[in-house]
Amino acid sequence: MKVQNCIIADYAFPAAVMVPHCRCDLIEILENIAKAVSPHCGVILLSEDQEFSQAFLETTDHPDHFSIITAPYDTPWIRDRSPVAVKCGHNVRWLRPVVENMGRPNDDVLFKLISANKHDCVPLGVLPQGNMVAGQDGLMLVTRDILKANHLNRNDLKKYNQNLGVSKWLVFTGFAKETTGHADVHIRVLEKHLYAVAWNLSVKQDRQRIQRLTDMLQKYDDKARIIKIPIRSRGQKYASLVNWIQLGQKIIAPKFDETPQSDIEQTENILNKHGFDVDFVYSPTSHLGGSLHCLTASIFV
Repeated sequence: MKVQNCIIADYAFPAAVMVPHCRCDLIEILENIAKAVSPHCGVILLSEDQEFSQAFLETTDHPDHFSIITAPYDTPWIRDRSPVAVKCGHNVRWLRPVVENMGRPNDDVLFKLISANKHDCVPLGVLPQGNMVAGQDGLMLVTRDILKANHLNRNDLKKYNQNLGVSKWLVFTGFAKETTGHADVHIRVLEKHLYAVAWNLSVKQDRQRIQRLTDMLQKYDDKARIIKIPIRSRGQKYASLVNWIQLGQKIIAPKFDETPQSDIEQTENILNKHGFDVDFVYSPTSHLGGSLHCLTASIFV
């Protein structure tokens, strides 16, 4: 069943990618993300210091592809609070996600502060953007954490369909020791009927959980094509390559200290066969629970 509104799919090409630019331990990664994105898409630098960001911009190959917005924020992990884009006819409506209280007051109001217009909140009490992977025609993939955080059962989610532009919720169990519980560490949608899942070669139990997810997908979508992207984990550290940034047929993927070269080559070969070109950005962030996708926001207008 299609809904009047429709959440914009994971694979849709954004108007711009927002990248934090601040003096922090991750500055090298952030700048490398911005440089990797800028040949393919506009970049909004979210800056705490205009002069600092302007100096970086002048070192890039495509300075005309950048703009700078200044605002105070607590951390560069902006994805979870970034606006959820819902297509309404020829217009796009933004909803602001709500996350649990993490002692990050500037982050909590960031997008309310920098947005030109007021926007409603996502109607669910706790629904971070990282736990929303949207497919075609209003499909929404989320982990079971959404049910626990909001004291809901699966059927309760249907009441939010119209507001969020969702036609079908697929709720799955995430990796055993993964700390965020976010869908974008586990699965991404590359195009209609093409899904990439994180296939954890380190933990059999995680592979079993992802297999159950693929079974759900194939039951829901009889045209589903599912590719398995090799990933590794060590305890609670998940080096998930699917936490990538997609810009049409360009994939900007993370590579971690835990990722062997064979996984990089296998991932590149798999994606190339499906028509995607891959660039890798070094991301020693597995201990922090996320990577390139979590550190950025996709902006649709």
